[in-house]
Amino acid sequence: MDVFSPFKIKNLIFKNRFIRSATHDWMGNEDGTISDRQLALYKELARGEIGFIISGHSCVEFPRGRAGIRQNRIDDDRFIDGYKKLADVIHEARSLFAIQISHAGLQTNTNFTNGVEPIDHNTIDANDIGVLVDAFTRAAVRVRLSGADAVCVHMAHGYFLCRTLFSDSNKREDEYGRSIVNRSKIALGIIDSIRKAVGLDFPIFVKLNSTGGGDKHIEIEELVAVSTLLEEHGVDLIEISGGVVGSKDNPIDRLNIIRIEDEGYFLERARVVRKNVGTPLSVVGGIRSLSLMNEIIKSNIADFVSLSRPFIREPDLVLRLKNGQEKASCISCSKCRNFDGIMCVFNK
Repeated sequence: MDVFSPFKIKNLIFKNRFIRSATHDWMGNEDGTISDRQLALYKELARGEIGFIISGHSCVEFPRGRAGIRQNRIDDDRFIDGYKKLADVIHEARSLFAIQISHAGLQTNTNFTNGVEPIDHNTIDANDIGVLVDAFTRAAVRVRLSGADAVCVHMAHGYFLCRTLFSDSNKREDEYGRSIVNRSKIALGIIDSIRKAVGLDFPIFVKLNSTGGGDKHIEIEELVAVSTLLEEHGVDLIEISGGVVGSKDNPIDRLNIIRIEDEGYFLERARVVRKNVGTPLSVVGGIRSLSLMNEIIKSNIADFVSLSRPFIREPDLVLRLKNGQEKASCISCSKCRNFDGIMCVFNK
Protein backbone atom coordinates (compact mmCIF):
# COMPACT_ATOMS: atom_id res chain seq x y z
CA MET A 1 0.00 0.00 0.00
CA ASP A 2 1.44 3.34 -1.06
CA VAL A 3 0.41 6.77 -2.34
CA PHE A 4 -0.37 5.26 -5.76
CA SER A 5 -2.84 2.69 -4.40
CA PRO A 6 -6.61 3.10 -4.80
CA PHE A 7 -9.07 3.98 -2.04
CA LYS A 8 -12.85 3.97 -1.68
CA ILE A 9 -15.21 6.32 0.11
CA LYS A 10 -18.89 5.47 -0.36
CA ASN A 11 -19.43 5.16 -4.11
CA LEU A 12 -16.17 6.93 -5.04
CA ILE A 13 -13.13 4.99 -6.20
CA PHE A 14 -9.97 7.10 -5.93
CA LYS A 15 -7.28 5.93 -8.35
CA ASN A 16 -4.55 7.11 -5.98
CA ARG A 17 -4.07 8.95 -2.69
CA PHE A 18 -3.15 12.35 -4.13
CA ILE A 19 -5.45 15.30 -3.42
CA ARG A 20 -5.05 18.70 -4.97
CA SER A 21 -5.99 20.74 -1.94
CA ALA A 22 -8.33 23.68 -2.52
CA THR A 23 -6.30 26.60 -3.87
CA HIS A 24 -7.66 30.07 -4.59
CA ASP A 25 -6.42 30.90 -8.09
CA TRP A 26 -7.53 34.52 -8.71
CA MET A 27 -8.74 33.35 -12.14
CA GLY A 28 -12.51 33.54 -11.80
CA ASN A 29 -14.50 35.96 -13.89
CA GLU A 30 -15.36 39.28 -12.24
CA ASP A 31 -18.98 38.16 -11.81
CA GLY A 32 -17.93 35.01 -9.92
CA THR A 33 -18.47 32.56 -12.78
CA ILE A 34 -15.98 29.92 -13.89
CA SER A 35 -13.55 31.31 -16.45
CA ASP A 36 -11.91 29.72 -19.49
CA ARG A 37 -8.57 30.04 -17.69
CA GLN A 38 -9.93 27.94 -14.84
CA LEU A 39 -11.24 25.31 -17.22
CA ALA A 40 -7.77 25.08 -18.77
CA LEU A 41 -6.10 24.93 -15.33
CA TYR A 42 -8.29 22.12 -14.03
CA LYS A 43 -8.01 20.21 -17.29
CA GLU A 44 -4.22 20.27 -16.95
CA LEU A 45 -4.39 19.15 -13.31
CA ALA A 46 -6.67 16.24 -14.15
CA ARG A 47 -4.48 15.14 -17.04
CA GLY A 48 -1.64 14.95 -14.53
CA GLU A 49 -3.45 12.00 -12.91
CA ILE A 50 -4.26 13.65 -9.59
CA GLY A 51 -6.78 11.30 -8.03
CA PHE A 52 -8.96 13.95 -6.44
CA ILE A 53 -9.14 17.66 -7.19
CA ILE A 54 -10.79 20.19 -4.86
CA SER A 55 -11.71 23.59 -6.24
CA GLY A 56 -10.73 26.86 -4.65
CA HIS A 57 -13.34 28.04 -2.17
CA SER A 58 -16.60 29.37 -3.60
CA CYS A 59 -18.66 31.80 -1.54
CA VAL A 60 -22.11 30.69 -0.42
CA GLU A 61 -23.41 34.21 0.20
CA PHE A 62 -22.84 37.40 -1.78
CA PRO A 63 -21.63 40.02 -1.22
CA ARG A 64 -20.79 39.72 2.49
CA GLY A 65 -19.52 36.16 2.19
CA ARG A 66 -16.91 36.96 -0.47
CA ALA A 67 -13.29 36.71 0.64
CA GLY A 68 -11.46 38.37 -2.25
CA ILE A 69 -11.28 39.44 -5.85
CA ARG A 70 -12.22 37.04 -8.61
CA GLN A 71 -13.47 34.48 -6.11
CA ASN A 72 -15.94 32.05 -7.59
CA ARG A 73 -19.51 32.15 -6.35
CA ILE A 74 -22.07 29.44 -5.71
CA ASP A 75 -24.82 31.51 -4.09
CA ASP A 76 -27.23 31.28 -7.03
CA ASP A 77 -28.39 28.60 -9.48
CA ARG A 78 -26.96 30.56 -12.41
CA PHE A 79 -23.48 29.42 -11.38
CA ILE A 80 -24.25 25.70 -11.77
CA ASP A 81 -23.49 25.53 -15.50
CA GLY A 82 -19.92 26.73 -14.98
CA TYR A 83 -19.26 24.05 -12.40
CA LYS A 84 -20.77 21.45 -14.73
CA LYS A 85 -18.15 22.39 -17.32
CA LEU A 86 -15.45 22.13 -14.66
CA ALA A 87 -16.68 18.70 -13.57
CA ASP A 88 -16.76 17.52 -17.18
CA VAL A 89 -13.14 18.45 -17.96
CA ILE A 90 -11.96 16.75 -14.77
CA HIS A 91 -14.02 13.62 -15.32
CA GLU A 92 -12.79 13.33 -18.91
CA ALA A 93 -9.36 12.59 -17.44
CA ARG A 94 -10.87 10.13 -14.92
CA SER A 95 -10.13 12.24 -11.85
CA LEU A 96 -12.65 12.97 -9.11
CA PHE A 97 -13.80 16.45 -8.19
CA ALA A 98 -15.16 18.32 -5.17
CA ILE A 99 -16.27 21.93 -4.86
CA GLN A 100 -15.22 23.69 -1.68
CA ILE A 101 -17.84 26.03 -0.24
CA SER A 102 -17.17 28.75 2.30
CA HIS A 103 -18.23 31.99 3.91
CA ALA A 104 -15.63 34.66 4.59
CA GLY A 105 -16.97 35.82 7.93
CA LEU A 106 -14.46 38.35 9.24
CA GLN A 107 -11.76 37.13 6.85
CA THR A 108 -12.64 39.85 4.31
CA ASN A 109 -13.23 43.60 4.10
CA THR A 110 -15.73 46.03 2.60
CA ASN A 111 -13.68 46.34 -0.60
CA PHE A 112 -14.68 42.75 -1.37
CA THR A 113 -18.22 42.86 0.06
CA ASN A 114 -19.43 45.86 -1.96
CA GLY A 115 -19.44 48.01 1.17
CA VAL A 116 -21.49 45.58 3.26
CA GLU A 117 -20.09 45.04 6.75
CA PRO A 118 -18.65 41.52 7.20
CA ILE A 119 -20.45 39.31 9.68
CA ASP A 120 -18.94 38.72 13.10
CA HIS A 121 -19.25 35.15 14.37
CA ASN A 122 -19.22 36.48 17.93
CA THR A 123 -22.23 38.76 17.56
CA ILE A 124 -24.60 37.27 14.96
CA ASP A 125 -28.00 36.17 16.24
CA ALA A 126 -30.11 33.06 15.67
CA ASN A 127 -31.82 34.53 12.60
CA ASP A 128 -28.52 35.24 10.90
CA ILE A 129 -27.24 31.78 11.78
CA GLY A 130 -30.34 30.36 10.08
CA VAL A 131 -29.58 32.41 6.98
CA LEU A 132 -26.06 30.98 6.87
CA VAL A 133 -27.21 27.40 7.38
CA ASP A 134 -29.59 27.87 4.46
CA ALA A 135 -26.86 29.45 2.31
CA PHE A 136 -24.44 26.57 2.86
CA THR A 137 -27.19 24.01 2.28
CA ARG A 138 -28.36 25.55 -0.99
CA ALA A 139 -24.74 25.79 -2.14
CA ALA A 140 -24.20 22.09 -1.40
CA VAL A 141 -27.28 21.19 -3.43
CA ARG A 142 -25.81 23.17 -6.34
CA VAL A 143 -22.58 21.21 -5.93
CA ARG A 144 -24.47 17.97 -6.38
CA LEU A 145 -26.48 19.32 -9.33
CA SER A 146 -23.23 20.34 -11.04
CA GLY A 147 -22.05 16.74 -11.28
CA ALA A 148 -19.21 17.13 -8.78
CA ASP A 149 -18.38 14.01 -6.79
CA ALA A 150 -18.42 15.59 -3.31
CA VAL A 151 -18.83 18.84 -1.44
CA CYS A 152 -16.03 20.18 0.77
CA VAL A 153 -17.05 22.49 3.62
CA HIS A 154 -14.32 25.01 4.48
CA MET A 155 -13.68 25.08 8.23
CA ALA A 156 -10.11 26.37 8.12
CA HIS A 157 -7.80 29.36 7.61
CA GLY A 158 -9.79 31.88 9.62
CA TYR A 159 -12.95 31.92 7.52
CA PHE A 160 -16.36 31.97 9.19
CA LEU A 161 -16.75 28.35 10.29
CA CYS A 162 -13.15 28.10 11.44
CA ARG A 163 -13.65 31.02 13.81
CA THR A 164 -16.80 29.57 15.32
CA LEU A 165 -15.05 26.39 16.43
CA PHE A 166 -12.10 27.18 18.63
CA SER A 167 -11.48 29.12 21.84
CA ASP A 168 -8.78 31.30 20.26
CA SER A 169 -11.49 33.04 18.24
CA ASN A 170 -14.94 32.15 19.62
CA LYS A 171 -15.65 34.39 22.62
CA ARG A 172 -19.42 33.89 22.77
CA GLU A 173 -21.10 33.37 26.14
CA ASP A 174 -24.37 31.88 24.84
CA GLU A 175 -25.37 28.46 23.51
CA TYR A 176 -22.82 28.80 20.68
CA GLY A 177 -19.85 29.52 22.94
CA ARG A 178 -17.79 28.42 25.95
CA SER A 179 -17.66 24.61 25.59
CA ILE A 180 -16.31 22.89 22.48
CA VAL A 181 -19.70 21.19 22.04
CA ASN A 182 -21.43 24.58 21.96
CA ARG A 183 -18.81 26.11 19.68
CA SER A 184 -19.36 23.26 17.22
CA LYS A 185 -23.14 23.74 17.01
CA ILE A 186 -23.18 26.09 13.99
CA ALA A 187 -20.81 23.93 11.96
CA LEU A 188 -22.62 20.71 12.85
CA GLY A 189 -25.98 22.30 12.11
CA ILE A 190 -24.69 23.12 8.64
CA ILE A 191 -23.35 19.58 8.15
CA ASP A 192 -26.67 18.05 9.25
CA SER A 193 -28.66 20.36 7.00
CA ILE A 194 -26.43 19.58 4.02
CA ARG A 195 -26.73 15.85 4.65
CA LYS A 196 -30.51 16.06 4.71
CA ALA A 197 -30.50 18.03 1.45
CA VAL A 198 -27.96 16.02 -0.60
CA GLY A 199 -28.79 12.55 0.70
CA LEU A 200 -26.86 9.81 2.44
CA ASP A 201 -24.91 8.70 -0.62
CA PHE A 202 -23.29 12.06 -1.48
CA PRO A 203 -19.91 12.52 0.25
CA ILE A 204 -19.35 15.50 2.55
CA PHE A 205 -15.74 16.46 3.20
CA VAL A 206 -14.35 19.06 5.61
CA LYS A 207 -11.15 21.11 5.63
CA LEU A 208 -10.31 21.58 9.31
CA ASN A 209 -7.84 23.82 11.11
CA SER A 210 -5.47 22.04 13.48
CA THR A 211 -3.67 25.22 14.55
CA GLY A 212 -4.59 28.88 14.93
CA GLY A 213 -2.84 31.81 13.30
CA GLY A 214 0.86 32.38 13.76
CA ASP A 215 2.06 31.06 17.10
CA LYS A 216 -1.47 30.43 18.36
CA HIS A 217 -2.30 26.74 18.63
CA ILE A 218 -5.69 25.20 18.96
CA GLU A 219 -5.70 22.87 21.96
CA ILE A 220 -5.22 19.30 20.79
CA GLU A 221 -8.16 18.23 22.98
CA GLU A 222 -10.38 20.67 21.07
CA LEU A 223 -9.13 19.37 17.74
CA VAL A 224 -9.88 15.79 18.74
CA ALA A 225 -13.31 16.76 20.08
CA VAL A 226 -14.29 18.59 16.87
CA SER A 227 -13.00 15.73 14.70
CA THR A 228 -14.96 13.22 16.78
CA LEU A 229 -18.14 15.28 16.44
CA LEU A 230 -17.63 15.55 12.68
CA GLU A 231 -17.32 11.77 12.52
CA GLU A 232 -20.48 11.33 14.59
CA HIS A 233 -22.35 13.63 12.19
CA GLY A 234 -21.38 11.59 9.15
CA VAL A 235 -18.55 13.57 7.56
CA ASP A 236 -16.82 11.30 5.04
CA LEU A 237 -13.31 12.79 4.97
CA ILE A 238 -11.43 15.33 7.10
CA GLU A 239 -8.49 17.22 5.62
CA ILE A 240 -6.13 18.42 8.36
CA SER A 241 -4.76 21.90 7.70
CA GLY A 242 -4.02 24.95 9.84
CA GLY A 243 -3.14 28.61 10.10
CA VAL A 244 -5.10 31.79 9.46
CA VAL A 245 -4.80 33.77 6.24
CA GLY A 246 -2.87 36.99 6.78
CA SER A 247 -1.59 36.13 10.25
CA LYS A 248 2.06 36.58 11.19
CA ASP A 249 4.19 33.43 10.82
CA ASN A 250 1.28 31.59 9.28
CA PRO A 251 2.37 27.93 8.90
CA ILE A 252 0.69 27.58 5.50
CA ASP A 253 2.95 30.38 4.24
CA ARG A 254 6.12 28.60 5.38
CA LEU A 255 8.96 29.26 2.96
CA ASN A 256 11.98 27.31 1.70
CA ILE A 257 10.92 23.75 2.45
CA ILE A 258 14.07 22.08 1.18
CA ARG A 259 14.91 19.34 3.71
CA ILE A 260 12.61 16.43 4.43
CA GLU A 261 12.85 17.39 8.12
CA ASP A 262 10.99 20.61 7.28
CA GLU A 263 8.10 18.84 5.56
CA GLY A 264 4.70 17.87 6.90
CA TYR A 265 4.14 20.52 9.54
CA PHE A 266 0.66 19.28 10.44
CA LEU A 267 1.59 15.59 10.57
CA GLU A 268 1.79 15.32 14.35
CA ARG A 269 -1.67 16.80 14.73
CA ALA A 270 -3.01 14.45 12.04
CA ARG A 271 -1.42 11.55 13.90
CA VAL A 272 -3.34 12.42 17.07
CA VAL A 273 -6.63 12.80 15.18
CA ARG A 274 -6.09 9.41 13.53
CA LYS A 275 -5.72 7.74 16.94
CA ASN A 276 -9.14 9.03 17.96
CA VAL A 277 -11.21 9.10 14.77
CA GLY A 278 -12.05 6.45 12.19
CA THR A 279 -13.12 8.88 9.46
CA PRO A 280 -10.80 8.88 6.42
CA LEU A 281 -8.16 11.60 6.73
CA SER A 282 -5.96 13.66 4.47
CA VAL A 283 -3.14 15.91 5.58
CA VAL A 284 -1.73 18.98 3.85
CA GLY A 285 1.23 21.20 4.73
CA GLY A 286 4.67 21.24 3.16
CA ILE A 287 4.74 17.63 1.97
CA ARG A 288 7.25 17.35 -0.89
CA SER A 289 9.09 14.00 -0.83
CA LEU A 290 7.69 10.76 -2.23
CA SER A 291 9.28 8.82 0.61
CA LEU A 292 7.34 10.86 3.17
CA MET A 293 4.10 10.55 1.17
CA ASN A 294 4.45 6.78 1.18
CA GLU A 295 5.31 6.75 4.88
CA ILE A 296 2.14 8.72 5.66
CA ILE A 297 0.04 6.10 3.88
CA LYS A 298 1.94 3.01 5.07
CA SER A 299 2.02 4.10 8.71
CA ASN A 300 -1.70 5.02 8.59
CA ILE A 301 -1.21 8.64 9.65
CA ALA A 302 -3.65 9.55 6.88
CA ASP A 303 -5.36 7.93 3.92
CA PHE A 304 -4.53 10.75 1.48
CA VAL A 305 -1.79 13.31 0.90
CA SER A 306 -2.93 16.83 -0.02
CA LEU A 307 -0.72 19.24 -1.97
CA SER A 308 -1.23 22.81 -3.19
CA ARG A 309 1.87 24.76 -4.22
CA PRO A 310 3.67 21.73 -5.76
CA PHE A 311 0.83 21.31 -8.26
CA ILE A 312 1.19 24.96 -9.30
CA ARG A 313 4.76 24.34 -10.39
CA GLU A 314 4.18 20.77 -11.62
CA PRO A 315 0.58 19.96 -12.54
CA ASP A 316 1.90 16.59 -13.73
CA LEU A 317 3.74 15.88 -10.46
CA VAL A 318 1.92 12.57 -9.88
CA LEU A 319 3.18 11.26 -13.23
CA ARG A 320 6.68 12.55 -12.49
CA LEU A 321 6.77 10.78 -9.14
CA LYS A 322 5.42 7.61 -10.69
CA ASN A 323 8.22 7.77 -13.26
CA GLY A 324 11.02 8.07 -10.72
CA GLN A 325 11.22 11.70 -9.58
CA GLU A 326 11.92 11.63 -5.84
CA LYS A 327 10.23 14.86 -4.72
CA ALA A 328 8.33 17.92 -5.88
CA SER A 329 10.43 20.65 -7.48
CA CYS A 330 8.52 23.31 -5.52
CA ILE A 331 10.84 25.20 -3.14
CA SER A 332 7.95 26.90 -1.33
CA CYS A 333 8.84 30.47 -2.24
CA SER A 334 5.11 31.33 -2.41
CA LYS A 335 5.69 33.73 -5.30
CA CYS A 336 3.03 31.74 -7.15
CA ARG A 337 0.28 33.66 -5.33
CA ASN A 338 -0.47 36.27 -7.94
CA PHE A 339 -3.57 38.48 -8.11
CA ASP A 340 -3.49 38.05 -11.90
CA GLY A 341 -3.74 34.29 -11.49
CA ILE A 342 -1.58 31.73 -9.71
CA MET A 343 1.57 30.80 -11.59
CA CYS A 344 5.01 29.45 -10.74
CA VAL A 345 7.72 32.04 -11.38
CA PHE A 346 10.03 29.23 -12.51
CA ASN A 347 7.61 28.24 -15.27
CA LYS A 348 7.62 31.60 -17.06
